[in-house]
Amino acid sequence: MPVFSQPTADGGTLTLFVAKQTMMERVGRMDLVLRYVVTGPKGVRETLERLTLYSGDPEPYAAACGLSRQQDPVSLGDDGFVHLFVRD
Repeated sequence: MPVFSQPTADGGTLTLFVAKQTMMERVGRMDLVLRYVVTGPKGVRETLERLTLYSGDPEPYAAACGLSRQQDPVSLGDDGFVHLFVRD
């Protein structure tokens, strides 16, 4: 089942599928394998992309990279927060 479908500029369609999803709750890691299918005048093209997402407090990771918090996190409502950091 597609999770996204959008017309392309050349009259084709980009359709996105989640090919695989795994969650490692112990470390707050989620892996997604996305399958992109583009149909259009040149036929059908498919590509795979793996995304690895981590949940958790970003402050220790930022500090380890020499970054400090620029301001309080910005709320995205029910979708979480955007954390802003600057290089020390």
